[in-house]
Amino acid sequence: MTTTLYVEGGGDGRSLRARFREGWSGFFESAGPHGPVAPGATAWEHLHARDGWTRPDAAGDDQVFLMDQVMETWFLADRDALRRYFGAEFRENAISRWPVLEDVPKARVLKALERATAACRKSYAKGRVSFELLARVDPDRLGAACPHARALLDRLRAQ
Repeated sequence: MTTTLYVEGGGDGRSLRARFREGWSGFFESAGPHGPVAPGATAWEHLHARDGWTRPDAAGDDQVFLMDQVMETWFLADRDALRRYFGAEFRENAISRWPVLEDVPKARVLKALERATAACRKSYAKGRVSFELLARVDPDRLGAACPHARALLDRLRAQ
């Protein structure tokens, strides 16, 4: 479902209008909906409620897997990989030690990576950097920190 909101204001000038949009975007991102799977819901139920997906008749609950809440959550599960990739300038202390990584909203995860890599030769960015990092994440660390990832890994290892 898509919702369009019109918010009055923003001031004069391109810079002020840009900050106005960033402020509202940050507010709405933290206000929700965040996209995590509701407690007790299956992945198929989540996909149906959120995106209107219908489970194929032949597909079981153990045949769909989600990154909850965002791919970058997986990177936070393996801080060693982040340190190796970004080097000495990587500021690990810019990333909180959240007790449940999959509960951290997307905007917070992305902002933490942005802050932690701001001084690095190559800062974090979606696309090439994210895909290079994904290939370096330790599956065991990931599975230990992220239950949705663990479900995928368990399924792959059971084959």
